[in-house]
Amino acid sequence: APYTKTHSKKFLSGAGLVPFDSEILDDFTMVLNTFDKIDLRDKVSFETLLLSQNIQNKKLTMSGDDSFLLEISPSERMNSIIGLCIQGDFWGNEQVEIVINNIVKYVNQLRKHGEYLIRFYELIPGIDRKFYEKLQSKLMIDEYRDFKTNFEKGLDISSHDIFISSRFHLHLLASRLGANGFWLSPHKDYYDVKHNSVQMYGSNWQKFTNYDEIINIELNTPNLEIMKTFEHQKKDFAESLYPKRPILESCLSKYLGVKS
Repeated sequence: APYTKTHSKKFLSGAGLVPFDSEILDDFTMVLNTFDKIDLRDKVSFETLLLSQNIQNKKLTMSGDDSFLLEISPSERMNSIIGLCIQGDFWGNEQVEIVINNIVKYVNQLRKHGEYLIRFYELIPGIDRKFYEKLQSKLMIDEYRDFKTNFEKGLDISSHDIFISSRFHLHLLASRLGANGFWLSPHKDYYDVKHNSVQMYGSNWQKFTNYDEIINIELNTPNLEIMKTFEHQKKDFAESLYPKRPILESCLSKYLGVKS
């Protein structure tokens, strides 16, 4: 059947591509080269594609994760929380016990030096709940903030909160709001790349490893100036994908008879 060829463009934005199987790299990059713009969220993905012979380098940019497009504001509440977001997948039972024991020790240490509400964040329904149930048996958690609440009401994060998170996006969003914290990596090859990219954005969070190693570490405040730079970069990239309003209005008026 006859068809009309469109002139639509294809964009890939905020992509994290590493790690992937090197055996498929050539085929994968050939597919990617069919896109008009390819925007990456981490340095490793960007540099990997720069070395490819199948992609035009002028198509490549690195403006950060797409969540920089979210307009977020810190909570106005006065009390401080220790926010926990630990996922229930990837770890074996023995690893889970080690992580739980270290978290319990550190949270109890923090409680000796200040008053904190302990809150567990569910970002992936069901999966995060599993870890919460195991952790709750050893640590009295004051509040379980489920996915529905987070989605509908926001994350309720302030700059005087402290977080321990294995979730990439909570690390990014909480640090954008000025919160200090630690990140965990349940899958080294995958999550180290993701969390390291947030450190590159200016989070200044540290990796949560052994309790004895972190007990005396002074938490670093996120560098909000760097994070603002990435926020502006992402917005500039998003605006570059679409025609400016006068051009759009002209096209609507000329071809569709639509007036704004």
